[in-house]
Amino acid sequence: MKTVIQVLLCAVIGFVVAILMLNNFTIDLMEYAEVIAITLIGIIIILLGVSLKLYWEVKKLYNTDAKGDEEDEVDLLIYKKFADYSFLVQSSIVLSVLVLCTTVITLQSIVLTIIAIATMIVSYLFTIFMTNLIQLVYPERNIPNLSDSKYAEKLLKISD
Repeated sequence: MKTVIQVLLCAVIGFVVAILMLNNFTIDLMEYAEVIAITLIGIIIILLGVSLKLYWEVKKLYNTDAKGDEEDEVDLLIYKKFADYSFLVQSSIVLSVLVLCTTVITLQSIVLTIIAIATMIVSYLFTIFMTNLIQLVYPERNIPNLSDSKYAEKLLKISD
């Protein structure tokens, strides 16, 4: 039953889109490019704020003294928060690139372009924090430091 409803819903959406395209329905995105860029920048800032909160929660949970079953629950919570952190940081990087491309292609103000570049840099810094955090989340793995001269080679060895 669920599949039938999904197929019908997709058919209706496809029909509406096809009719609109056949009737030359167009949207001028140039009018809305600034609003889209500002909205995406707001979303990026929210994602980075939540990521920062998750980063501190993982560090706090790592320093928590737990015994027995409670230790397993803390480890599970650390893994979940780290996965959420990773997802949010990667999403903010993708959205930052999208905003940068949108502002450059649509010739928006230089301020929006600079903000997009800044969000991309901050997102990249959060990725660096993620590599430091992964050493706490997976202590059983010998993950090399970023400052190591043979970082890529050592990382490849432990990946196997």
